Amino acid sequence: MREQKYEVIYIKKITNKIKQNYYKKLIENKYDFIVLKTPKNMWCLTKECTLVQINNFEEFIKNMQKYTYFTTKITQNEQNLDNLDIFFSLIHKYQKQLSKRYFNFLFGSIAVKSGNGFITTIRGKKDLNDYTYVSNVDFKNKEIEVLNKKATLNAPLLAHLFDNNNVFAIVHLHELYKHFPTYDYHPAGTLEDSIRPNMFSFNIKSHGTYLLLDKDLKIITHKNIDTNQKYPYYKDYEHLYKRFFKRDSKELVDLVDINKDDKVIDICGGNGRLTNVLLEKTSNVTYLDQEKDMINKNTIQGATIINQPLQEFVKKTKEKYDFGFCQQAINYWLNTIDVKTFANIFKPGGKFIFNTFNKKPNKKNFVKEYTIDNINYTEISYMKNKNTIQHIQICEDSMPHFTQFDYISPNRYKKLLGKYFEIEIINKNNTSIYICTRR
Repeated sequence: MREQKYEVIYIKKITNKIKQNYYKKLIENKYDFIVLKTPKNMWCLTKECTLVQINNFEEFIKNMQKYTYFTTKITQNEQNLDNLDIFFSLIHKYQKQLSKRYFNFLFGSIAVKSGNGFITTIRGKKDLNDYTYVSNVDFKNKEIEVLNKKATLNAPLLAHLFDNNNVFAIVHLHELYKHFPTYDYHPAGTLEDSIRPNMFSFNIKSHGTYLLLDKDLKIITHKNIDTNQKYPYYKDYEHLYKRFFKRDSKELVDLVDINKDDKVIDICGGNGRLTNVLLEKTSNVTYLDQEKDMINKNTIQGATIINQPLQEFVKKTKEKYDFGFCQQAINYWLNTIDVKTFANIFKPGGKFIFNTFNKKPNKKNFVKEYTIDNINYTEISYMKNKNTIQHIQICEDSMPHFTQFDYISPNRYKKLLGKYFEIEIINKNNTSIYICTRR
């Protein structure tokens, strides 16, 4: 954390020429940023020569003072640099996009793995042929070790992106790619800017795109990542999806009256939180989940535990249940099951209760960034096709988790379930709760 040097300037309007003139002032005075105030809006002119809109001036300045910056240590050690030819081939390929000049400086950067570090463009470059070698980025002490010349401001972020072993090269351009997830802006060269998901290419608001390339120099995107993954160990799952556990399982259970002799099943029981609530009502509880690592036997003692896909279970079971619950999971299986066979596990008058989201996601990538207990989380959701949603759950100290499930409209639920159940729907903001009574 260090004191920021800046100036507030009042202007009538912002044009590209005005932007360039004040960027020159920013460089000459060694400002961290300049605040440009127009009659209607406020903007932060950054070292990257981009404009970030300011909604609350006091809050913005307070936040800017909190950023932690890296320092640079220049060494004179000789290095035999591998992949320098690839570095220059990427410079040539993206030369047009990298040749945008402001106050004689070129913007954007290229980085390629080499040895234990990486080759990258220099800071304040005026010639694309200038490069340096980053031998180490010490995140604990916030220090960048380079050979001969200072590296691009983005060096800490580049080092973090290279922690993904699938990333061989990185291209940073001052333009946004339409279909990439977009993350919030933080000043380049700060610890906060370097904490980004590093699995695939992305945009940063008011800054630009980061193209992550594999060894074949093909762009790694969120669309070509394997989402067919098993669920993590239940403790990892609880940590990774912590936001979702703030929802009380009792909101489903309290909608019906369960007697101590009733037979109840928790479908896709996960870590067992809903099963625990059900065990307070009756001892005849069945927990079902196909993911073995999700089962926490210590917390669902007393329940009958079945580790099997629901589709197989409903074909073989002879049990008849008074109540069935499915919390935040029906979109994974309803379109893949014979609904008549499923309905037959319930007694006449038995109830199946589940919750689900009630709004179809936008085709555009949705990114949600937040912090819980000082740990940063990112969620990315997008439509793979007309009715298939892919979701990526990211936590800074855990492996990311990828899931895929169906969007099911209210009419589709009624069509699938209505033949066998009478349906009551309770809408709560973006969530719908269905109470289905067996005919």
